[in-house]
Amino acid sequence: MAQSPQVEFLDAEIIEMQAGGIGVSHIDDYDRRGTNDLLVVHPNGINEYADVIVYLGEREPGEQSFNDAVGNDVGGFVRDLEPGDFNEDGLPDLAAGGYGGFSGNLVLGSICGTDGNANDRFPVMRGIGNGSFELDHCLSMSDNVGWQDSVITSVDVADVDGDGHDDIAVSRTGNYGPKVVLLYFGDGNFGFTAAQVVYDSGVSGNRPKAVEAGEFTGDAHVDVLIEANSGILIAAGLGNREFAEPVGYGGEWPTTLPDVNGDGFGDLLESDANSTTIHFGDGEGGYYPEPQVIPIGMLDGRVIADFSNDGLPEILLMDYIPGDNVLAEMYYQVPAAPTDTDGDGIPDDVDNCLLVPNPEQRNTDDDAYGNWCDPDFDQDGIVGARDFRYLRSRFGTADPHADLNGDGIVNRDDFLIFRDYVGGPPGP
Repeated sequence: MAQSPQVEFLDAEIIEMQAGGIGVSHIDDYDRRGTNDLLVVHPNGINEYADVIVYLGEREPGEQSFNDAVGNDVGGFVRDLEPGDFNEDGLPDLAAGGYGGFSGNLVLGSICGTDGNANDRFPVMRGIGNGSFELDHCLSMSDNVGWQDSVITSVDVADVDGDGHDDIAVSRTGNYGPKVVLLYFGDGNFGFTAAQVVYDSGVSGNRPKAVEAGEFTGDAHVDVLIEANSGILIAAGLGNREFAEPVGYGGEWPTTLPDVNGDGFGDLLESDANSTTIHFGDGEGGYYPEPQVIPIGMLDGRVIADFSNDGLPEILLMDYIPGDNVLAEMYYQVPAAPTDTDGDGIPDDVDNCLLVPNPEQRNTDDDAYGNWCDPDFDQDGIVGARDFRYLRSRFGTADPHADLNGDGIVNRDDFLIFRDYVGGPPGP
């Protein structure tokens, strides 16, 4: 197996956030300018407003990670939210859920109304494209009078019915009223069906706490996973927007591992207050045998992504505590030393002779290879008889092409270089 990857981070740089604490976070290109942006829900406390901030990623490699922050009012305390593209304009939209359906009964300043049913509504927000969102409409969870403690504990967005449009799944609970998992099927133009019940705990008290839509049974139908008080349940998809009765699920709840070294594979992190052990993913479902320990504790909220647009993920650490210090720690990754196989000081990705030291990069015929590794004078891809005749005819001259080592004269040393390539291609 290949050698285990290694990463190195600079000392923390202090980043000032717009608010303290971290509740929910998502990474996307919210302003569609080609870099990762960070959406964070900064909670202020139970049944209070939460700040939904989009921190816009820097567009110049290696510069400050965030160059702006955009605030968004979703009307209440957010427990979960999920991006989607509900009108298929290429801009991320949001479905948000939390306490009280954001109604005025529990949270002043509702955006879903203050009538008796407002507690059983939740907002769907339209992305503007600059990191901000505006209310498009609210979806109803019930036709009955709103329950005063209605809580959406989880939101997920996926194409559940396979029609190419984003759908919304939510888990709704509370001390009163139904404890259910609901689906809303989208039409690609911000239209949604009425709520379809996938799971109802009834009087069992087995409340749903989280919901995740995906293919978990291997039959090409999207299923719905439900984390309930008793464990994980699955409502298997049957097609045509139909689902089997939820039963116990033998697998684990799906998780997405962060990619610390930017190789495209998820890495497993084990943290304490002072350090983190990184098990680097090998791309084959396992991990390299030698983990790396870095002196960065990650017990607080962490987000790992390339915000500085340099191809290397950063680690951003924020407190979980609402109202705590608004300062966060950003750890920038030290770029790995470029590979220089022949040790001539020229990185392989720009070196015109990878295996022969040629720091001057002399290339008199302006092809892909420097003179030191290119006795293919006739450019036919093979060092052969015609190339030998050319070299012999220039012996004792200062011909720049035949002078392979660049000492100013074609002599025995150039013939020795030529000999190493006879019958093969020039380079690499």
